[in-house]
Amino acid sequence: MTWKNLKLKDLCEVFDDGNWIESKDQSNDGYRLIQTGNIKTGSFANRENKSRYISEKTFKKLKCKEIYAGDLLVSRLPDPIGRACIIPSLPKRSITSVDCTIIRVKKNILSKYLNYVMQSSQYFSDIKTKVSGATRQRISKKNLGEILIPTPTLTEQKQIINKLDTIFFEINSSILIEKNKLSKTDSISDSVLNSVLNNNWEMVSLGDVLKTSSGGTPLKSKKDYYENGKISWLKSGAVCEKEILSSKTFITQKGLDNSSAKIFPKNTVLVAMYGATAGQVGILRFEASTNQAVCGIYPNNKYLPEFLFYYFKFIKNDLLKKTSGVAQPNLSQLKIKETNLPKINIEEQIKKIKELDFAFNQLSIMQKNLKKKIRNLEDLKLSIIKDLIKN
Repeated sequence: MTWKNLKLKDLCEVFDDGNWIESKDQSNDGYRLIQTGNIKTGSFANRENKSRYISEKTFKKLKCKEIYAGDLLVSRLPDPIGRACIIPSLPKRSITSVDCTIIRVKKNILSKYLNYVMQSSQYFSDIKTKVSGATRQRISKKNLGEILIPTPTLTEQKQIINKLDTIFFEINSSILIEKNKLSKTDSISDSVLNSVLNNNWEMVSLGDVLKTSSGGTPLKSKKDYYENGKISWLKSGAVCEKEILSSKTFITQKGLDNSSAKIFPKNTVLVAMYGATAGQVGILRFEASTNQAVCGIYPNNKYLPEFLFYYFKFIKNDLLKKTSGVAQPNLSQLKIKETNLPKINIEEQIKKIKELDFAFNQLSIMQKNLKKKIRNLEDLKLSIIKDLIKN
């Protein structure tokens, strides 16, 4: 029997966006606000520790739409656009944000079958043809509703669900094993750093032996501070690799001259100071400026940048204990200058760097292999869906 290709909106009893909820509308308890971050491809991410709520009064005032267990939510924002999941039974009554589309299916389709379709490569390929937006791409509810869904009989849908449930259970179990192995590499990293750098060295205050400075941000309202800029300007999010080799953001000479931003030389060690990136460290391998959320430790002849990189990774947790800020941790340049460094010569630093480079290279190979296994297993799931669900 030939399957029908039906528009997504025509398969739904409810096909509607969530509500526009601003920060001022939120409260400490009440209806839980389910957001795009809760929606993974095919699964719901609880993230209860990041939950937000609105009160009963606000729910009524804004005429919010309640969502229920069994509903599908579709994220119309990346990444990837169009990812969907089924809402599980939650302890709190819930609503969702305006960037999510609520789906409650009709009797001719099963929500679990639709959820599998919405994990297929064909579905995401169709989504890409209907996205819009210059700075941040998304799909509109109207265009989402036009996506064609291959729709067999209910009997065939049940057969497909049963097959995929059985196969995916085995694959997901394997993925979980590999992800657990990957997560354990963090503790291996900590053990390596501890074994090499936990010594009874004589200590010296960083500020007594090294020069530091923070960056700055030119006024956003001044277009001529940014447009056609040629000076590399890094944000704290760029401090995420051992070697920082390029910049995605730039400022002009005028922007540099009219702000506290400054050019850091090659081999400056950068330490992120604010928010989620606080404590991250990297070595600048080219001349660049930064915003005020980054502290630069200038190169000198007493400490190799590679040694400082590893040492800051080693003391990251202790450093973060010194952070201030209720919502997000914030380091200060003063706290970094007060950090104690081991007083060791360049020859000893080179020896430690070689030990750590070897160990971390081996660890990197292990991580790459584990990530490749996980990708292969995810690709296997897509190929199985493609074989069972055909247009």
